[in-house]
Parts: sequence; structure tokens; C-alpha cells
Amino acid sequence: MRTFFTIITCLFLWLNTGVAQVNFSDNFDSYTDGAYLGISSNKWKTWSSMPGTDEDAKLTKEQAKSGSLSAKIFSDVAAGGPMDVVLPFGDRYTFGGFNYKMSLFVPKDKNAYFNFQATATVGQSWALDVDLNEDGSVIFANNSIVLLSTVHKKDAWFDIEMDINFSSNVWIVKIDGNCVGSFTNPTNSLGSVNFYPRNNKSLYYVDDVSFDYDPAIKAFDLDAGVTDFTWKSGKLAGMSDEPTFAVRNNGTAPVTSATLNVKINEEVITIEIEEANIAKGATEIIYLNELILNAGKNEVVITLESVNGQATDDNVCNNISIFNINGVVPAPSRAVLVEEGTGTWCVWCPRGAVFMDKLSSVYKGLFIPVAVHNGSTDPMVVPVYNTFMGFTAFPSSKVNRGYLGDPSGTEDPFLTEIAKPAAAQFLVGSKYDESTKTLDVSVELEFLASVTGNHFVSLVLTEDDVRGTTAGYNQANAYAGGGNGVMGGYEILSNPVPASQMVYEHVARAVSGLTSNTNNSFTGTYNIGDKLTKTFSFVLGDTWNSDKMHIIPILMKGNTYVNAATTTVTEALVNGFVSSADNVVLSENNVKVYPNPSNTTTNIDLSLAQPSQVEVQILTLAGSIISQKNYGALSGDVTLPINLYLMNSGIYLVKVKTDAGTRIEKLIVE
Repeated sequence: MRTFFTIITCLFLWLNTGVAQVNFSDNFDSYTDGAYLGISSNKWKTWSSMPGTDEDAKLTKEQAKSGSLSAKIFSDVAAGGPMDVVLPFGDRYTFGGFNYKMSLFVPKDKNAYFNFQATATVGQSWALDVDLNEDGSVIFANNSIVLLSTVHKKDAWFDIEMDINFSSNVWIVKIDGNCVGSFTNPTNSLGSVNFYPRNNKSLYYVDDVSFDYDPAIKAFDLDAGVTDFTWKSGKLAGMSDEPTFAVRNNGTAPVTSATLNVKINEEVITIEIEEANIAKGATEIIYLNELILNAGKNEVVITLESVNGQATDDNVCNNISIFNINGVVPAPSRAVLVEEGTGTWCVWCPRGAVFMDKLSSVYKGLFIPVAVHNGSTDPMVVPVYNTFMGFTAFPSSKVNRGYLGDPSGTEDPFLTEIAKPAAAQFLVGSKYDESTKTLDVSVELEFLASVTGNHFVSLVLTEDDVRGTTAGYNQANAYAGGGNGVMGGYEILSNPVPASQMVYEHVARAVSGLTSNTNNSFTGTYNIGDKLTKTFSFVLGDTWNSDKMHIIPILMKGNTYVNAATTTVTEALVNGFVSSADNVVLSENNVKVYPNPSNTTTNIDLSLAQPSQVEVQILTLAGSIISQKNYGALSGDVTLPINLYLMNSGIYLVKVKTDAGTRIEKLIVE
């Protein structure tokens, strides 16, 4: 066992100011298996200063890097927590050098998360977030801006080390003693490290924790580093961007020239910086050519070959940076539902709006945003929806009714979810009665995999471009004045933002079938290609604009998300409303309409496996019947001609009903 916490007054440092050197280490082996860490040592705390409670971690013999014990961090809760362990560093450090090191064990298919607080008091400012994801990636980020990415081992112990020079603002990352990159941190200070399980897939073990602070560490003399790699586009295979990175002068001497090699997958290019004068702390932005993401791993390796004509500088670790982007392949017909808890009263909720807008734009049609408003003064609240979601922190977002976190962190769970196979796809149709403002919606499910058990369909209506004139539409704004950083333009707006300047997007307007009932549920076994239809009806609000609205069907199995889709009301009107619920829809192989378009005659080819009554209707897009004919009992392969001479040009619906089911096809009359 070893637990040391030493303060050595540096009498001869910094002109006898009394600045201290600090050393700490703990391998937990003097403690007891099953005991709480915060009770075993007063050096360890919890976020709310509640050692010995659910916020505290326990010691365990399940895993250990050295000796027999480690601290186990995990959660069984989708929203993460309640464990929230803190190791204070004893002060806020802003100059000199700081080294933090620990050993981690992350099991396969599990994740880990820890962060560094920027001040001695937790919750004031985050210096760095570190996510160790299920896929083995490690993401170092500040305020959701990725500073470095690398990889880590699964099912094995590894050492992770942060070697920080505050005086030069260089944060070096080492794994198992090997430098994997460095970065400049916009929040260049430290006060503590915080261990928190973010969701119910979080499980990791911590051992051999140590840190050292040395105020005598000075800024580098000659040191250029590669930093600020920026990828602004999405991360699906086939998406592209023209990424940038920066060469930063971390030393005191100016950088006048540099040679860089950039390897993108297998292609290598050389970049020369000549006749420059990059001062201390300044950067030179480098623009790369378009990169199209391949499926799977895309690696960008940037190597600084020389600085000011010298092959090495004072810090070689930041002369190479590796950036990995995983090109995710979406599963066919898959979409991801992201429901955000927000409110006009919430000062931090502009952040949620910015990230929901950004991600839904980048991943249009795949990332389905719903802004669920909350609060007694917010005029956009749908009470039953707000209560059902049960958000307790704002802004928050749920991804596929599972992962709960900040909207700024939803891209990674989105990328995980979008690759999962879809069990069903949707065709949404509708009809609208302007006089009563009634919108009838039909949701046709087609199964892409065999499913069994109890399922149900929920339906959500959202509206974009929502504006208001009353005080309730004023948006509280903590980003006003820029003191809390840049946030999509909110930093130049007032607090609150007046209603006249606010436009709200993805606003939940109505919901039906949040839980299973007799109208929206179905039970049994459905095979690939099977179809069924569910119908819903809504009365739209007087101020709602149906041209700005989306219809979102959500298929659930109990509390488990299956799939969702999004369709505009305009698109649904074109698809047409199917009036009969739970009616099996015939395959397109059984019903064909041709020629289509036509201006004289069209034919309906039927393939009937069994003798059946057959009825054909021609309808408008609004669902009104133009013509109808009952053909009686037919069997086998049948062709039914339809005369179009008396019909006006336009788009119609052909509805074929048999004993085996129904099919609707669009017909264009020229």
C-alpha cells in the first residue's frame, strides 16, 4: 500500500513567494474490500460532499492493476450517476507544470468518463472532458470542442497520463507511457478530477492514481505544436469536409518556418511554412483538401518534421498528432429520435437549441429532433408530453428514449444508434379538413425483420419557425455578453432575448399514444414484408402552421425504442390517408398500376393467391372518393382497366381492397 500527500514549501522558488510543490499517490491497498472510498480516505470527496452515500465509489477486488484493490465506477441508470467521485488537487493551478497519472480498466462494450475541473470548487468550470467510448475511442474535449482523439484498450489495464505545462499551455497525453498527442486548452487551469458514470453502459476500474505539481516548470523556448484539428461536417460514411488544423507556437522564440507531413489514410502530402513570424501563443491555420469519409476508420496523421530549420524542438511529443474519424454506415431505414427538455425560462437552453439545430441539419432525416418545452411560463408546453419525459435538468436530451445527457453530447450516441438495424419502416399519410382544422394521420408499418410480442405506435407533431409576441416567448440567455463563451450567436443577444428576435424550431405541438392502448398497439408475430396500419387524429391549434409541421411516428416495444421516422405534413398529404387501421397492406408484387402517368386508360394488375372479393376506389389526395367499383369474386392473375378520360390532370390515389388486404398507389393523370 502507498498513500502519500506531500507539500514542500519551495523557499527558493519564485522569489520566495512560498509557492508549493505538491505530490499525491494512492493505490487503495490499505483500504477494505467493499468499503466506500470517501470514508476510507479524506483525500477523496464526492460532488455534493456526501461520502459513504450513493455518490461514493466502493473499493473492490474484482480488478486491480497493483496490489489487490481498485475503485469501481459504474451506473445502472440510463441518465448516469449517482456516483460522483472527486479528487481535489488542493488548489487551482494556472502556472508551472502538473502531471496526473492513473491506471484504468474498461470492460468490452462498456464506457468510462472523467473530467478535470478548472477551479478548486467543483461545478464552476470544466477544464477537460474525457470520454472513453464503447468502440475503444478516447475523446478529449473542452466545451464540446474535440481537442484530441485516440484509442484505448478493452478488457485490459492501461495507464493514462496528462503532462501539462501551464506556462506554455501545452497538455500532453500519454497512454502506457507513449505520447499520443497534445493540445492547447482554452481553459488552462486545474482544480480537481471528477469520476462520473454517464449512463447505464458505464463501468470502469481506477487504480494507482497520482499527481505532481511543480511551480518551477517554465515555458518552452522553441516549441511548435500541431493542434486544433477541426472537422465541421458529419461523421457518416460518404460525408465530406475540408478540415483544418493549426500550428501553434508554444515557446518564447518566434517560429519562422516549419515543414509538415500530412498523411490522410494512405496519401501523404508535404506542407511548407516559410517566411513566417508566429509569435508566442499565436497560430497559423492550415487548410486541407476535401476528405470524403470511408466506411470505418479514417486516420489523419500530422507530423511536424522541422521547426526553424531544426529537426527537433524542446517538446517532441506535440510534433505529431493523430486524428481518427469513424465513418459510420447508417442501417437502412433507421432513424434516431432525440427529445430535448427545454424552456424559455432556462438560461442555458440556448445551448440545446444550437446543438439540436446543428445536428438535425447535418444528419437531416436521420436525427429526429423534438423540443419538449417545460415551465409554467412557457407557452409552448405540452403538459402530458412534458410530464411523460420527466426531465429534471435543462437542457437535457434523451436519445431513443434511453441515453440521457446534454444536447451538446448527443452526436456520439446518435452515431451508435444509427448503425443498429431497423426492424420496421414507415409510410405516413394524411388528410386535412381546413374547416375543422382536423389532421387525420395513417402510419403504415412494413417489417424489415421478424418481430414478436407487444408493440405500439406513438405519434408526435412538431412545428418549425414558431414565433410569438407575448413575454412568455422571451428566451432566458446565460450566453449574453459572451462571458460564457460563443454559442451560435446567442452571445451577441440580450438576456432575455426578446420574443421579437426569437424563432423556435422542432417544437412539440401534440402527441398521441405515449403508452400502449387498444388503438395504437398490436400483438403477435410479424415477418419480413408484413404490413399493418395505425391511424391517429389531431385538431391543430389556431396559430399552428401545417406547412411548417412534421409528423413523427415512433414504434415501441414496451419501454424499448424500435424505430422512428419524420415526414412533413405536406409529404403526408401527397402520400394520402389510409382509413382502415390494422389492415394488412398488400405487397407491390400483388398490385401494379400501369401505364402511370397516363391520360387515357390505366390498368390494375392483380395477383390473387386465393379467390377474393375485389373493390377499387379512385380518391383525391384529401381522401374524397371520385369513383368506386366492386368487381365481385376474382382469382388468379387479373387485369382491370380504368378509364381516365373524364378525370382532370393531377395526382390521385388508387385504392385496391381484397380479402387479403389493401394497397394504395399514386396515379398521375396527364
